[in-house]
Order: sequence, then structure tokens, then C-alpha cells
Amino acid sequence: MKYLLMSLLAALLPLSAQSDSNAAVEKEIRENVMKFNGTYAENDLGPYFSFYAEDAMLIFGGGRTELADYRKSWHELIADGGAVNEQLNGT
Repeated sequence: MKYLLMSLLAALLPLSAQSDSNAAVEKEIRENVMKFNGTYAENDLGPYFSFYAEDAMLIFGGGRTELADYRKSWHELIADGGAVNEQLNGT
């Protein structure tokens, strides 16, 4: 019985470590989502586009878009005085 209990405890220890690891990963994801959304809301294009892989294929309501085209359209929008709608960024 003693060996059974020790075996059971040994089997459960990795689950505890995995749970801690998952919590750390979840925290990192949440932090990055907040940063990503913040750069979008602030129209901070350099940091915003740093979240994308250069070979990303983006899909929006109008269909597929390559990152270069999406980046170009955002830079043109900002240059023309556009920005994220104030209602979207909470102000």
C-alpha cells in the first residue's frame, strides 16, 4: 500500500508543475493580447505590426489580405488623418 501511495503521488507531481506552467503561459498570452489591443487602439503602427509574422495571410470581412497590403492601407489611413474609432478604444 505504501508503494502504491508513493507511486500515485509521484504520478501527480508533474500535473502540478504542468498547471503552474499553463498559468504562466496563459498570463503571457493575456499580457500580449493587452499590448496588441493597446497598440491598435492608440494607432501605434510600428509596435502593432510587430505582432505579425512577415509572411502572415490575414483574413478580414472582405477576404484574404497579405500583411504588406494591410500595413500599407493602415499607414495611408493614418497619413490621411484617420484613426481607430474613439468608441473602439474606450475613450
